[in-house]
Amino acid sequence: MKATSTTIINSKIGESKGHLRIWLEGGKLSRCGYSPDDRYNIHISGGKIELTREEHGNFAVSRRNKGGRTYPLIEITSARCGDLSNIFSHEQQIRIVVTTDKIVITKHHIDTQILERENRILAKLATGAALDTGSLFFGFGMLDCAAHDGLEEAGIRTQLSVIVEREAKYLDPALEKNAHMLSSAHYIIESPIQAARITDRQPVDLLIAGIPCTGASKSGKAKNKNKTAEEHPDAGAMFYYTLRCIELLNPALITLENVTEYANTESMAVIRSVLDNMGYDVVEMTLSGVDFGSIEDRKRLCVFAVSKNLDFNIFPMKEMIGHRMNRSMKAEVLSDILEDIPLDSPAWKNYDYLAEKEMRDIEAGKGFRRQLLDGNEETCGTIGRHYNKGRSTEPFIKHPTDPTKSRLLTVKEHAAVKGYPLSKLNPEMSVTTAHEALGQGVIYPAFRAAFRVLGDFLSQYLKADSIEIAA
Repeated sequence: MKATSTTIINSKIGESKGHLRIWLEGGKLSRCGYSPDDRYNIHISGGKIELTREEHGNFAVSRRNKGGRTYPLIEITSARCGDLSNIFSHEQQIRIVVTTDKIVITKHHIDTQILERENRILAKLATGAALDTGSLFFGFGMLDCAAHDGLEEAGIRTQLSVIVEREAKYLDPALEKNAHMLSSAHYIIESPIQAARITDRQPVDLLIAGIPCTGASKSGKAKNKNKTAEEHPDAGAMFYYTLRCIELLNPALITLENVTEYANTESMAVIRSVLDNMGYDVVEMTLSGVDFGSIEDRKRLCVFAVSKNLDFNIFPMKEMIGHRMNRSMKAEVLSDILEDIPLDSPAWKNYDYLAEKEMRDIEAGKGFRRQLLDGNEETCGTIGRHYNKGRSTEPFIKHPTDPTKSRLLTVKEHAAVKGYPLSKLNPEMSVTTAHEALGQGVIYPAFRAAFRVLGDFLSQYLKADSIEIAA
């Protein structure tokens, strides 16, 4: 059997005297058996260049003398094979496969992926077809609802094609209320993302991921005694699986959401670097709920990544989203959204253990205090996933007449302080599950505004070369 050797080179298109050039020399050639004066022919078809070794080929391998040694050299220029700019561009990444019998030069797979995803989304925008979206860590789908509604408001149709979520208790009631968002050929993976296989799925145009924040949040770090977000046993590696799904599903647009602390983690540093290498422009911003009409003072990191050759500048998005802040939607005070709970309802409780804990915290010099609210407040603090457990630092409503009693917000009140439409709640959910679903969700009007701006970019993409910022 004839022995064969293979060398794969990832390189870039060079330039010489105003012409594109590909340059190969030394070990790149000699380790696969090429020597000076070997003959070859050049064939160009289908966007690739192929050099085949042939005894009477039209071209010869050149020689280069260096340090007393002779090395084989192949230079491919427009003079030899026509205008290379019809295939490649200066500084473009290329993949060169050198074997004993031939050399094949093609665009690098990253550039191929970039071209594929950009052509796919542009074709859909041009025809008005719905964009396929994928959702990782779907939860109750609050971020996905904000995306669907915000983009639809801008005239961009979407359909959920791929969903990954481990908890059926959130997934099932969310899909019952939002069946209209699903593609007719949707693919749902009810599984931890690390066990999910999506290699056989069709690509998506927009990928949305609310990466679990328990490793990055202050409370999560304190509870688990982790020095870094990446040490968290469950959430620490989620950035890796997110990036893997991005590579497999090859979206033209990406949206990531997390606690603001996530911006300073090693995970986010890796995400920035990898997305840059994969050909995305990335913009980050903090969205504050109260700026968009919510009572809950919840701040979240919002990351948009856009395939780099889509011909619009995403970096004014921060300012444009700022123009969409709508404080006029905000209830004047908390009591405006409170339900009428009878004064003798069992919802009112003493919570003596929380009062005792507060005293211990004060004596220990800790800054933790209970949020006991009477309804006259314009804002309230962040409400987390485990709100129904009655934790010391989250909002409680004081009893109007009995100072020893207080109560948690109802599910409807919890949704209202986040600006989440009550029509999207599923009454079949238990109180505990509903609070969990809402507590790990987003401020709906803030992210709806962000996706509306993204939709404005997309809807104007084919109409103008640039987008003016408008209030």
